[in-house]
Amino acid sequence: MYRTKTCGELNINNAGEKVELAGWIQKKRNLGGMEFIDLRDEFGITQIIINDEKLQEQAKEFTTESCIHVEGKVVERSNKNKNKNIKTGEIEVIAEKIMELPPPESGWNLCYQIVRITVAIVLCLLLNRWLEYGKKVCMNKKKIRGDET
Repeated sequence: MYRTKTCGELNINNAGEKVELAGWIQKKRNLGGMEFIDLRDEFGITQIIINDEKLQEQAKEFTTESCIHVEGKVVERSNKNKNKNIKTGEIEVIAEKIMELPPPESGWNLCYQIVRITVAIVLCLLLNRWLEYGKKVCMNKKKIRGDET
């Protein structure tokens, strides 16, 4: 099965359930003996914990925006680790099985391309923001001229 739940629909009521999730890696963190992955789909973000050494070796190959499938058990986070800023902040999924889904036929990850294009556009705008100021000044002058006639 592709997935039994979406990343955004899991909550404390699902604690103890076995679930299958699929999505893109938003962020990866390695804290010594544990690997954390923030898995994102169109409905939200869920934190995945990888304790197993074999799975950690497998997860080292994953990069941000890799598309993965995870099977695991939903558990409640400890009180100090609960995140009230997101819907799924009270739970996390302990991974039991993890696999990378194949990339699109073009060989490029579309989400990665979108992020790269967005960053390039923002950098271009920041480097040339003086042009934006000039446009606003010209627009205001044209508007004033139009009002005078």
